[in-house]
Amino acid sequence: MRMCFSCAPIASLMPISRVRSVTDTSMMFMMPMPPTTELQPRVEDILRDTRRITPDRDPDFSIRDMTQIADAMASATTTMTGMLGAVAGVSLLVG
Repeated sequence: MRMCFSCAPIASLMPISRVRSVTDTSMMFMMPMPPTTELQPRVEDILRDTRRITPDRDPDFSIRDMTQIADAMASATTTMTGMLGAVAGVSLLVG
C-alpha cells in the first residue's frame, strides 16, 4: 500500500517528536456588554406589558442574572465543602 504524500495530513509527514511540539493558538475577542442590572427594568417592563400585569400588582415572574446564579453556586459549594470536611472529621475520629 502506498501513501499519497500530497493527500496525507501534515502530521504524518513530520517525525513524531516535531508533531508533539506543535501547539495551537486560540484567539478570543470580547465585546463589551452592557451590565444586566441596567437591562432588568426594561425586561421587567416588557414582561409586564406582555402578561398584562399592572404596576400596582406583584409580578408572576422573576428575573435573575448570572451574577446571582454564580453567587448561589458559590454559596452551595462552600456549604458542601464544610459538610464534606465534617464527614471527613467524623470518619477520622471513628476510624
